Amino acid sequence: MNWLSHFRRLASFSRRLSEHQLRHLEDWEMELSEQTLFGDGSLEAPGLYFLGYYSRSGLDLVFKKYGFYEDLRELGYRDLKMVMKTDDPFSHRLALYNEREDPEHLLTDLVARRKTITLNTPIDCEISGRQFEVLFIEWLTLQNYKGKFSGERPRLPGQKYPGLGLGWVVLEFLLMASRRLGFPAILNIPEYFHNAQIYASHFHFADPVMEGRRQAIERDLLSVHPLGDVAWAIDQHCVLENGNPFQWSISGQFLPLSAPVKAYFNDPRYRRMVAEAREGHRYMLDPDAWARFQAARPADTVYIR
Repeated sequence: MNWLSHFRRLASFSRRLSEHQLRHLEDWEMELSEQTLFGDGSLEAPGLYFLGYYSRSGLDLVFKKYGFYEDLRELGYRDLKMVMKTDDPFSHRLALYNEREDPEHLLTDLVARRKTITLNTPIDCEISGRQFEVLFIEWLTLQNYKGKFSGERPRLPGQKYPGLGLGWVVLEFLLMASRRLGFPAILNIPEYFHNAQIYASHFHFADPVMEGRRQAIERDLLSVHPLGDVAWAIDQHCVLENGNPFQWSISGQFLPLSAPVKAYFNDPRYRRMVAEAREGHRYMLDPDAWARFQAARPADTVYIR
């Protein structure tokens, strides 16, 4: 089943889940501290709900319906433990462990929050200079700690363990959550180039120059080298941009959901600026720097065709 079929299947499940199911509190969730109760006995939602909407039992239902638990069981993880932290009013954490709640048994770790931003776009449009609230992915880890890196799936920069291969499920959950909560966009700030490239099928840099540079790297390097090699070359400063040493810089990528945000990324002026940046940048491996890295390169980072 391809990713589009997965998305359609999960979207169908999401539409069938009611607000009551997603916000339902089990009896054990109702055992509240005094700090979680208002004087009139009403519940303070931020302390009980992930992003102010999903109860812990609601999230458990989502992951069951999406087949996320079953996918993890197929990878050998059968004693799953969910941890939901909502005591911080700004950042909420949702993690899954296997067997024990310690760093060595961590499978997924999502930290997200509502973030108010102002987009100062380079073109005059409806969202330019306006404040709006987005879903900001502060941190996302998906790791198969029982897995081994291989020639087909080598280690990428920043990885301790191989991925789970389930990023599409998490993306679909975030997409459906954002639509239910009315967010106009999801914001991600990729630390590494390979993160930005993996997200690029759905996310776009708000800065058209940054988007154009990413596309130029895709054109010049990914058409010749596997993603792992390009990721390590950028991370280890082995890439030249227009003949000069290139260093990756972080910037905001958005998955647009509302009509005004979609209109910005579809605006011919934005697309023209992306194209101008793409055509104005050329990338190549620095042969000397790449040769030095290759000589000392760890074996588990090498892609074998």
